[in-house]
Amino acid sequence: MNGDLRRAGLPGAPILLLLRHLNALIASAAMARKLLSLIAKQLHGGLAMAYFERVRDVVSGPFSPDVIQQRSAAGWQMVSIEWRRQLPDSETPPEGGFDEDIPYGLRVADDCSRLEVHPREHQALMLMMELLVQDFSYSGIVSDLNEKGFRMRDGRPWSRVAVFNMIPRLIEVGPRFFKSEEWERRRQKFARAKSPDA
Repeated sequence: MNGDLRRAGLPGAPILLLLRHLNALIASAAMARKLLSLIAKQLHGGLAMAYFERVRDVVSGPFSPDVIQQRSAAGWQMVSIEWRRQLPDSETPPEGGFDEDIPYGLRVADDCSRLEVHPREHQALMLMMELLVQDFSYSGIVSDLNEKGFRMRDGRPWSRVAVFNMIPRLIEVGPRFFKSEEWERRRQKFARAKSPDA
């Protein structure tokens, strides 16, 4: 293959590297689809999935290692530590330093104290999930989202890359989606559409 590329006047190594990355991207997309499909089958097959509870400790005084020991003894696992400091007047805030991405499908509530479901984004996620479980191609998902008037947060139409980048979010919300009444209605609807008797 390298000889063919050289005869065509193309550098072989960069193209081969690009092909390897493309194959890895295709493989990870297929793996994500299988994972979402497996989650859906497990939930509808009656197999229980692990449920993780999360809690956030707000530290108002000096930190004590006893908190970690008490939580660990109760079966909790530490998943993150968040640090903050007051920025000195002599330092300029870094660009985007105070930005924190709100997960797609959520928005800041009116009382500014919590996140709540963003109805339109929630519907977009639900449609993506439905089409992925039905084994639609990324092009088909993009086409359906855009035809139904869904847009990305910045107002642009959806693209294949943008939908692919939503896979981690879909995996995160999948178990909750699959237990919802709305998903059950959608599942029955596309099961009827798939049925030869329909």
